[in-house]
Amino acid sequence: MVIADPQIGSKLFLEKEFKKFIGWMNREVGSDTQKDIASKVKYLFIVGDLVEGVGIYPDQEYDLSIIDITDQYKACASYLKMLPATLPIILCPGNHDVGRISEPQPGFHDEYSKPVWEIPNVISVSNPSIVNIDANPASGFEGFDVLMYHGYSFFYYAANIPSIRQKGGIKRSDLIMRYLLSRRHLAPSHTSTLYIPDPKRDYLTIDHVPDFFFHRPYT
Repeated sequence: MVIADPQIGSKLFLEKEFKKFIGWMNREVGSDTQKDIASKVKYLFIVGDLVEGVGIYPDQEYDLSIIDITDQYKACASYLKMLPATLPIILCPGNHDVGRISEPQPGFHDEYSKPVWEIPNVISVSNPSIVNIDANPASGFEGFDVLMYHGYSFFYYAANIPSIRQKGGIKRSDLIMRYLLSRRHLAPSHTSTLYIPDPKRDYLTIDHVPDFFFHRPYT
């Protein structure tokens, strides 16, 4: 199961819908067929922007239902704790989360987001990350490699690549993903995202072709 951008703390947070989603994951909501699907979910990936953040843009305080960043993460943690305790929850930060915006963004390990990352079944990873799931060495199965990327660079390619812009721009994230995968880099143009250079390794390079590519939704 893949979700992104709940942005808890915003007045636009879809609390009713999110609680319904949690109810479905607990097999308390939905038809028998839907509950059967929920029973087969082995992982939950949350691809950034767990909370709305504070000071992300001018006058943001007027859009907040929770004005303190720590309280936003406490609220987020309260929702995550409603999910099955045996379900691995794999999450990476986004541009609204606490910490630096420049990529690669470290995973959640700060004092503000502690209520979230101290939950036993939460696995905090960086943005971007490659996460391997379902590997079984005994049977020789190497598992599936999942590329998680919040997608800050997507706006640049939606606006600057004619073949993408003319076919829907940011709403055609499938075209953006194909473009980036074909170039084996999540931000192949120098100004397409903020980044921290590393003299030894470029962490935005796609040096291993993933089985799945998860990113934030755009509408």
